[in-house]
Amino acid sequence: MQDRYKKKDQLIRELAALRRQFADLESAEQQRKKLEAELQDSKDYLNKIINSISDPIFVKDSKHRLVLVNDAECILAGRSREELIGKTDYDFFPKEQVDIFWQKDDEGLERGSEDINEEEITDALGNKRVIVTKKNLYIDKAGNRFIVGIIRDMNERKSSEQA
Repeated sequence: MQDRYKKKDQLIRELAALRRQFADLESAEQQRKKLEAELQDSKDYLNKIINSISDPIFVKDSKHRLVLVNDAECILAGRSREELIGKTDYDFFPKEQVDIFWQKDDEGLERGSEDINEEEITDALGNKRVIVTKKNLYIDKAGNRFIVGIIRDMNERKSSEQA
């Protein structure tokens, strides 16, 4: 009879331990969902800020692939964000122009100093535009290097100055 009570007590303790573990898992799952929601809110906030800027903004990795673009950059390239991300400028712009972009990007990745260039670019409609590109180096916590750039369309500025 005593063996039976010991087994019953053991089963009750094991069941209680399982209930605690289950409660801990539920709590961890709720915490994970909360953190995921907060992360998504942060991403949405950053995207809204970046997309509120009327000048094209881009971020390229060390292999010159676009990893972030704002709406204005999408308009300039004539492509959706999904079409741009993971691609390089060679996929969208004339080679002779991109050769210059890459040279300047490589210099920025090497030196790490701010770089401001006046360049020519052919927009999505085939119009040649004079732009000023300001680029900076960003290094993340893992040591990955990125070029962060903003483009100012000088044609629009010259047009408004003439008007």
